[in-house]
Order: sequence, then structure tokens, then C-alpha cells
Amino acid sequence: LISDFHWDADENAISPYDYSVTEIDGSMTLIDVKSTRGNFNGRIHISYNELLQMSIVARYDLYRVYEITDDHMKLRIAQGLSKFAEKVISVMGNLPFGVQPDSVSVSPDSLPFSREIIVKVTET
Repeated sequence: LISDFHWDADENAISPYDYSVTEIDGSMTLIDVKSTRGNFNGRIHISYNELLQMSIVARYDLYRVYEITDDHMKLRIAQGLSKFAEKVISVMGNLPFGVQPDSVSVSPDSLPFSREIIVKVTET
């Protein structure tokens, strides 16, 4: 249950997350949506700025939307990715002086995704 949400990426195209959600208890969750028409196993690109944001907030979730068609799509959610981001950033810190990657390419199998949810698209 949520009390409010905001589409941050609509106002700031380079935001390191797409949505900020305020839970009923007042806690904040940041959500980044990664979508593809392809299958779930396609690699996910996560920017360095997304990793930094992911590592410093209490909760940052990644929504993987895939196999998108005109009438449905599939969704899986990976919750609470701060520890994952901290590990990736620490490895990046061991690169030679002056080398800073812009992003990483991640196999979905390396993230704690939930079960698949099928979302039906209806016209309003």
C-alpha cells in the first residue's frame, strides 16, 4: 500500500530512478523500470549513477518489464538492491586510476527477482 508516488524521470530525464513511492508508513522506495520487448533473460544495463543511488537509499527496487505486446506484458521485481550495488561499486573502485565505467551489463539471474506477473493491457 502506498500513500503517494511521483514520476521523477518525467521531469528529469537523467534521474537515476523512474519513480519515488511513499509507503503508508512514510518510508520511501525508489523504482527504476527496465523494459524490453525481448525475453526476461536479456541483459539489463544499469548506469553508474543508478548504482550510486541504489547503494545509498534504504530501498531501491528494479522492475523488469518484458515480452511486451499490444495486449499484455510480463513483470518481475527485484527489491532492495543496495547490497548488490555496494558490491559492484567496490569492484569498480579497484580499476586503474582514471578508469570509470559509465554502466554495467547485468544478467537478470544475478538479481533477486520475484515470480513472474502477467499484466493485461486494457484500453480506457
